[in-house]
Amino acid sequence: MAISPVHFTVISTKHDWSLTSEQYAWMNSDRFSTPWIVFTGHRPMYSTQLWGIISKIYQVDLAVWGHVPSYERTCAVFQSRCLQHPIKDLAGVNFFDTTIYSAPVHAVVGMAEFSLDDFPRNFMELDLKVGIWICKSDS
Repeated sequence: MAISPVHFTVISTKHDWSLTSEQYAWMNSDRFSTPWIVFTGHRPMYSTQLWGIISKIYQVDLAVWGHVPSYERTCAVFQSRCLQHPIKDLAGVNFFDTTIYSAPVHAVVGMAEFSLDDFPRNFMELDLKVGIWICKSDS
């Protein structure tokens, strides 16, 4: 799915996506439809093995994962090395300079599974301070 210059590629992390799989073949052809790639799946996949190499070859900008009930974000990382750290804009918001590609940033965004409070009896209230993740793209 493409939204402006951002393309979202979603895979099943519970099925085969090795180099010879049908899922990998689809991902291989899907990758080049737009210049900015967000790659996502359920289980976190960052490692220094195959996924790290695939993400670097296809210049994945951001990999978003779930499963783990927490929020975590890496630097732009490849083979366990930080190739780029975020910088703060004038408002104090972290961002990555993507004018020159370095490596993907991985984010685990599994807050939906995490509970900070007892299950509420009143469903009319909404707490916007917990479980919100905002990703902004300026093109």
